[in-house]
Parts: sequence; structure tokens; C-alpha cells
Amino acid sequence: MTARRSLVIPLLSAGLILFVLLVLAPLAWLYLSSLKNGIEMYSVPPTVLPVHPTLENYAELFGDASFRSGFLNSLVVSVASTAAALVLSCPAAYAFSRYLWRGASLVLFFVLVVRMFPPITFSLPFFLALQRLHLINTRLGLVIVYLSFQMPLAIWLLQSFFREIPTEIEDAAKVDGLSRTGILTRIVLPLALPGLAVATIFSFLLAWNEFIYALILTRSNAAQTIPVVVSGWISIFQILWGKMTAAAGLYVLPALVFVSLVQKGMLKGLVHGGVKG
Repeated sequence: MTARRSLVIPLLSAGLILFVLLVLAPLAWLYLSSLKNGIEMYSVPPTVLPVHPTLENYAELFGDASFRSGFLNSLVVSVASTAAALVLSCPAAYAFSRYLWRGASLVLFFVLVVRMFPPITFSLPFFLALQRLHLINTRLGLVIVYLSFQMPLAIWLLQSFFREIPTEIEDAAKVDGLSRTGILTRIVLPLALPGLAVATIFSFLLAWNEFIYALILTRSNAAQTIPVVVSGWISIFQILWGKMTAAAGLYVLPALVFVSLVQKGMLKGLVHGGVKG
């Protein structure tokens, strides 16, 4: 048994290392490609390591006003929509986890069904609604639209975590005179921090990577996000691969930083949800 275990552990370690390398390979290729000049970018056969590394792609990128505004728009819209989604989803998820009225499960099911529809399905209603509200080509318009698919996911994630919190703790808090709002903010949310971390990271990534609504509902640098700005670098006559790889390399950094900041809570939340599920 000991000999078998001594053989299995190295095999698992080797498999894990190979998996990590496969995951990191596209990211490494992206950053290496962003350091290539225009000629080397189109060389055949392609080179893995840049022969003459250069930062000209990044210099051109930072000199592009559309990229700077797009990056800021993506950051503002993603952070604002994620914060709003959590603020609105926490009371809803808590209500679904504690108040079992007739039809609650059906309402919760329809909340998830909305998330299952492809985004293009709601593009026309959203466009017409925002047009009447004069919110086309605005950050606020994107935040409102992004809430439509961030909140269903956040509600489903959070209500499962809230249900695992013993009600006896809340009963004791009621005896001490805490209101429902006080119980939620001072008792439930601190105990559900791993779940909040999971909901936060998934909500942020949904907004950060969104393309369809940003393409349809924005028209200029005032509100266009990075995915829309980068898509404009693809034309019939040329594809600006240098700028695109540099932009993609910079665009993933906030997401990586954000995930690293909430990694501990996210892992606890995923493990907790998997065990309880």
C-alpha cells in the first residue's frame, strides 16, 4: 500500500504540473507575442520567443485615447455593477433562504431561467428602454443592463450559503434586540464571506468580459469598453495584432489582481458549496 501511494503521488504531481503548464501556455504566448515587432508577428514559421523584443506595441497602446477611455469605462462599469449587484442580491438571497412562502421555489427557478437566456435575446428590449431613458452610450446604462445577468447568479450563489447558517444564531441575535437588517449586516454577511467572495468574483468577471451589450448600447469613447474598442482594430484590410496582444495582456491584469485578492475566500466558498451540494 505504501509503495502504491509513493507511485501515485509523483504521478498526480506530474499531471498537475502538466495541467498548469497547459493553462498558462496561452497566457505566456500572449505576453511574448505582445513583445514582437510588426514583421516578426507575421513570420512563418512563427517564433515562440521574440527575436528582437520591443515595447512599441505598448507605447502605441498608451498613446491611443480610445484604449485609455475604454479601460477606464470597463473598470468603472464592472466595479459599479458588481457592487450594485451584491447590495441588491444580498437581501433577496436572504429572503429566499429564510422566508419560505408558497411559490418561492418557483420564483427562484425563474430567476435562474432568466440567466439561461442568451444575451442577444434581450438586446432589443434593453436598447428601446435605454433609448427612452436617454441612457444609450452611457456607463449608467451598461450598469443597469449588466445587473440583469449579475443579480440572478449572485442570488443563487448567496442563498445557498445563507441557508447553511444556523437559524439559532439569528434567534439569539433577535433576543439581543437586533432587527432583520441588523442580523443580515452584522451576523449573516460576516459568516457568509466565502460566499460573498465567490459571488463577487463571478459577477465582476461577467461584467469585465461582456461584449454583446457593450457593442449594441455604446457608440463612442464615452462608454465603450475595452472588448468593443479592441474589436474595432479588426478590419477588412488589416488586423492590428500587436496592439491587440498588448491590450489583451493589460486587460487580464485587473482580473488576475482581483482574483488574487479574494482567492482565499473564493476557494473556501467553492469548497463549502461543493461539500454542501
